[in-house]
Amino acid sequence: MVARFTAVVSFLFLSCVLQAQDILIAGSDTLGAKLIPQLAEAYRKKHPDVNFQIQAEGTSTGFLALLEGDCEIGMASRPATPEEVKRFEKKNLQVSRFLIAHDMIAVIVHENNPVKNLSSGHLKDIFTGKADSWDGYGGKGPLKAMTRNTSSGTYKIFQHLALNGEAYGQHILKMAGSLQVHQEVALDPQLISYVGIAYANAPGLKPVALDGIPPTPANAHRYPLTRDLFLYTTQRITPEAQSFLEWVLYSPQARKVVSDSAFIPRQPKPASTGKSPEQNAP
Repeated sequence: MVARFTAVVSFLFLSCVLQAQDILIAGSDTLGAKLIPQLAEAYRKKHPDVNFQIQAEGTSTGFLALLEGDCEIGMASRPATPEEVKRFEKKNLQVSRFLIAHDMIAVIVHENNPVKNLSSGHLKDIFTGKADSWDGYGGKGPLKAMTRNTSSGTYKIFQHLALNGEAYGQHILKMAGSLQVHQEVALDPQLISYVGIAYANAPGLKPVALDGIPPTPANAHRYPLTRDLFLYTTQRITPEAQSFLEWVLYSPQARKVVSDSAFIPRQPKPASTGKSPEQNAP
């Protein structure tokens, strides 16, 4: 009788464990610190049996986790590089890319910094290390520039868009995530950095216009530092993760979450060409 009772309890425990479906997501801090957790929370209201494990340590880490089978969905704030794509091909993995939102990289300063606008040339001078003073840029005193760390997709896309691919200055400070960046800038009137638009209006910060164009959604087509945000998968994706991905891409509720998070929603329906948000060319 005891043995039978133990067997029944074990069966019920195993059933509960199997019903709790984990979706593993890794990569971009821009997506993983705010938007994806909010999407996951909204999804779980209708799918309470699904759990999420989200690791937001940078786009590069997401591609590595996806490659090694440590996640089912990779978050990316930049497209995969040719080298990253080749690593998937060597393992016979077909990687697919899905556009989920648009973003604007906002240049931020302390709220008491008098600088309101910078030219693209000034921005390049600052982050390539050619400027160590606010004099001549609309401010006063020493200037300190801060960027994300090298695993960040934002670090690489900013280098491409703002610096024309040139190297960052030797003495540029580096921080791991968007939260740490805006916390530091909010404490130091001499600092300048950049974050995704969803983080640009935190207390203590002031977004700076570039070439006279403020980083607002209405200016997305004119602002010089606009980018796309992606989710990546391979053929190893589970049905549960696939269902979540399709909800993110096509649900009006997900679109509202994107908008409420201060990102810019993608087109609500596939383009007139008939193509879906999936792009097989990463």
